[in-house]
Amino acid sequence: MKSAAWYLLASIVLSAVIYGSALWGGRLLAPLDIGPDLFAQYKYMDPSASGIPDNHHIIDQFTYDLPLQYAIYRAYHAGEIPWWDPYTYGGRPLLADAHVNGTDPVRLVCYATLPFELAYNWNYILRGILTGFGMFLLLRSFGVNSVISGILAITYQYAGWFTLYWGHPWIQGSFLYFPYLWLVWLRSVQREMWLYAGLGGILCGLVFYAGNLQSHTYLPLFAVSFLAAILVKTPKLFGRALTVTALSGLVGALLASPVLFNQVEFFLHSTRSVGAEGSCAWYFRLLAIPLSLGSYYPWMFGTFKTLDIGYATKMNGMGFHWFCGVGCSCLAVWGLWVWRRTQGVLGMVICQASVLIGIYLCVVATPLSTIFYCRCTPLAGMGLIVLAALTAQAIVEQRLQAPKWLVRSVVLCVMVTGFGSSALAWWVYPVFKAKISGIVMEADKSHVSTISAPNLRKSQLDSFPAEVSLMNPEAVFTLVGALALGFALTREKMAQVQLGMAAVLLMSAIPVLMFHSRFRPSHPIALWQQLVRGGPVQTQARDLLEGGLRLAEPSSNRDIAVFTHAIAAMYGVHVVHGYSALQPACPFRYPPEAAPVPDGWLADYGVVPGDSSQVPAFDKQSELARFRLLSTGAAAPVSMVSESYNRLTLDASRLPADETLVRTDTYYPGWVVRSGASKKRLELEGACFSTIPKWPATADSRIVLEYSPSYLPFAWICCAVGMLLVAAMLLFPLLLARFKIVRPSTLTIVKP
Repeated sequence: MKSAAWYLLASIVLSAVIYGSALWGGRLLAPLDIGPDLFAQYKYMDPSASGIPDNHHIIDQFTYDLPLQYAIYRAYHAGEIPWWDPYTYGGRPLLADAHVNGTDPVRLVCYATLPFELAYNWNYILRGILTGFGMFLLLRSFGVNSVISGILAITYQYAGWFTLYWGHPWIQGSFLYFPYLWLVWLRSVQREMWLYAGLGGILCGLVFYAGNLQSHTYLPLFAVSFLAAILVKTPKLFGRALTVTALSGLVGALLASPVLFNQVEFFLHSTRSVGAEGSCAWYFRLLAIPLSLGSYYPWMFGTFKTLDIGYATKMNGMGFHWFCGVGCSCLAVWGLWVWRRTQGVLGMVICQASVLIGIYLCVVATPLSTIFYCRCTPLAGMGLIVLAALTAQAIVEQRLQAPKWLVRSVVLCVMVTGFGSSALAWWVYPVFKAKISGIVMEADKSHVSTISAPNLRKSQLDSFPAEVSLMNPEAVFTLVGALALGFALTREKMAQVQLGMAAVLLMSAIPVLMFHSRFRPSHPIALWQQLVRGGPVQTQARDLLEGGLRLAEPSSNRDIAVFTHAIAAMYGVHVVHGYSALQPACPFRYPPEAAPVPDGWLADYGVVPGDSSQVPAFDKQSELARFRLLSTGAAAPVSMVSESYNRLTLDASRLPADETLVRTDTYYPGWVVRSGASKKRLELEGACFSTIPKWPATADSRIVLEYSPSYLPFAWICCAVGMLLVAAMLLFPLLLARFKIVRPSTLTIVKP
């Protein structure tokens, strides 16, 4: 307990150093410079912007995560669960969105207790601290000393597998619980099964609440690694382990039913299928393996500041996915070899770590990458850290000693890579730079899926030598770390070995921390305040759209886009377009085989270029496009009294009694029209619209539309069943103790 307290203190202090004034709201951990640098209509945020953002790789955080989280925060504080987003795509599910991360328990705690700016920052900070703490507890349970455990837990927390997905918070949000789950499942095969199966069920439920349908698949992969290791190393425990993992998964799914049912329903109603997005030829995909194994010196392939050779595999930054420092990488690879024949529970741990690495390599080098993506890298990360920790512990206890030829080979390989990359960057690259520049600039003009940003491309070309060579301090520390590794592995006195190993792991962690500090965003809070207020064009649009009117704009045109991607949700204005991994059939994703959208049904205003391509104009297209008369297609004589995320109230006092009302917002199951205690479901009209059934007018002639997920009542019942099962499993050991029924311990982890 004492070492855990010291670790937490050190982790908090390190967070204060890395995140600085973001801890108290002086800065926002979001790429706010992307707005003025890459989008013409957000230049007002910083008129002096150069067109070169600090990190364009996390653009989704600016155009997607930040605005949606601001909307979700406001909804929660208004006392409403934001099941529905009425603002983008003409309406669509919000909390069921694949990447929204709106039910993450850590996020909910922050949102409930802090102002938005602090809550948004501390969601990242607190989640990171808990991630590292879980790995620290796991390593300590394996008998690794507190120094090695502490440094490697910090490394795990800030390693490339989490840093690269800063803009995808659901990755670390769900993986946060995996080290705790590993520890609990191990305890379940060593000690009281029911108690730890109950705890495993809680952890699985937290994984589901924090993640999405994609990250949920990583939990079965983790369970497969656990069961495979049991079957290979301790087969007599396989039945027990299978029971525990199955119970944990089942209970976790029951606890998370309100989230899971909602997500599955959205997936089934989505127009996007699992396909070959990001796919490439099989021989290019195989490059993912050597690119991943190059993580001991990942700068040689390029960084987020430069062009990246990993683009050939459609998976950029492959070397940084495994980036955990040269010492950690080398110790893990060596441990993978020396521990391969270890038996018992420790052998099972090592086997599981190896299987986790193998699963990742199998995913990235096969068509499975189009399903699981390389976002499953933290699976391999857990394996690397555990192997490195066990190897380091054996070395400091002098139970392992590396052959000198192996040590010299490793140090030489790192040195050759470092100096070789520098030589190529300083003397070879300049010879071909002009030709490369011509190809890149031409591709920048013609590429349809990325932003045309010539200043950014030129900066990437110019930055290449400084990023991949020893001009980069991260690379220098890596070479120093390799020398420290060579020194530590050739010492004979225990004191020198212990000190040397601490130095190796520390020098290995420093480049990781430096890379994280460069990659993660942090900008003055004043930029955020300007973004929330909006510029002249955003203000004009909000005034025009007041009263629930809808805007259609060519969102792919970054020069005139007023509400880029999902930013409309932040301003609370209705648009036809949006940005999401999953989209229902909607006015923006209108099925091509369906009849054309009737005139005036799409939007009230459109965006067209004005006198200058940098100044858009608003073109009035319709009157109240969101509600039409079915008989004539004309605008319905209704007005919006109030609107929130899940509820819309209309004044229908002027609506003829014999008319059927068409709602041109996206049709989706779960919407009902209420009158007193009675309700009716909205009915599908055409491809994606809905009709409001004829209804006897209420005393005040109002129509109330409400949304809740279709299976929510049943989901709450499942959640209650899950709670009862957890309570039963946690109380069962107490009953055994009460009646003095002793269940003997099975196995304990021992050192090889």
